[in-house]
Order: sequence, then structure tokens, then C-alpha cells
Amino acid sequence: MEDTFLGKRPKTVKQSKKGILVLTNRKLVWLEQRGIFSKSYHPLITILLEDVKGISRGGAIIKYVSITDSQGEYIFHLWEPPVINDEQFNLFKQIIYEQIEARKREIEAMKRKERVHIMIDFSFLKNYMEKGGMILQTFKCPECGAPIKLPEKGNSTKCDHCGKVIYAQDIFQKIKELIG
Repeated sequence: MEDTFLGKRPKTVKQSKKGILVLTNRKLVWLEQRGIFSKSYHPLITILLEDVKGISRGGAIIKYVSITDSQGEYIFHLWEPPVINDEQFNLFKQIIYEQIEARKREIEAMKRKERVHIMIDFSFLKNYMEKGGMILQTFKCPECGAPIKLPEKGNSTKCDHCGKVIYAQDIFQKIKELIG
């Protein structure tokens, strides 16, 4: 959408800026147009999709789109003909709201993924290593370097030399990097 941005709180803005409003999968970005003979575009405002509170349209003579987020209201005047009608605005709004919902689902999926924690014990670790063709004779303490014998069961062991607790999960991550 090519239009003019008047900024936050239109009553306090004295200068309009020509540019383009761009929708990505994570944010709305206002790219200000600069230059007279050769045009360039520079990001001026970024609105995260998960922060969008509302989108509306207004203006009797000069039409505008208002996008509100947690920081306030942004007004985009639509100077380029043709001025969008109700059907076009509803489609514009629907596209943005669909992307907002997709972003919220992505954020929730990332949160769920962060919550998943697999408890790995030493018997699982031993089986995993054997499947990868490894037989672990000795293991060194990551803290002091002293040799440690891995137990047959449980999810942690303690270094006899320095007292550091070593978790099967940590050893699993290192072995997984080696085996693949």
C-alpha cells in the first residue's frame, strides 16, 4: 500500500512522509521514501504483529488507515488514487489479521517447544551410544578432568574428585553432536 504516514498522534505531527507499508510474517514496517531523482526506502516504523491492537479506517475527505499497537496509534493517509473502498479495506484488514494469527500460533509453538524437556537416564544414553557404534570406556569430568565411571541407571552422577553433578542429558548432547 503506497500512502503517506503522518506519525503517532496525528494532532502533534507537522510533516507527512511518503512511503510504503510492508507486511512481513512477523511485523508491519513503514518504509519512508527518500530522494527526488532516485528513490530509496528506509525503515522508519516497525509494528510487531503480536502487538497490534486494532486496525480501522476513517476520514471523510482524506481517507486514512489507523493501526494501533501497545505504543499508540499510527495514521496512514491514502493519497494515491484510487482511494480504497470498504471491500478493499476489509481484504487489507483480513490479510493482516490472518498474518497476526499465524504469528501468534508460531509464538505458541515456540513456547510449547521450549517447555518440552526429555529426561534421559544413563541406560538410555548407553543404548544410544551402542547404536551409534560407540563404547564409552571412560568419561572425563567437564569441571576438573578427572575420570568418571558412568552409572548403569539414574539421570545424574557426581564426580568423586571435585563434587560436580553431571547429568545424562548434558553427556547425551555432546555424544549426539559426535554421532549425529
